[in-house]
Amino acid sequence: MFLNPEERLLVIRALQKVIETQPPYARFDEYKQLLDRLKGEEPEQTIEESPIDIDEV
Repeated sequence: MFLNPEERLLVIRALQKVIETQPPYARFDEYKQLLDRLKGEEPEQTIEESPIDIDEV
């Protein structure tokens, strides 16, 4: 996937939010696989340090 570090953090946070707030459905496994893959990439900044609040986006 071709994302810069800021975009990758935003996608990770969005996927986490979807997984946490939505009931299980057909695409859950796909979202979880993508989330795990993105987390496995070496981000320059940790999710906790991210200045982006997904609830404000």
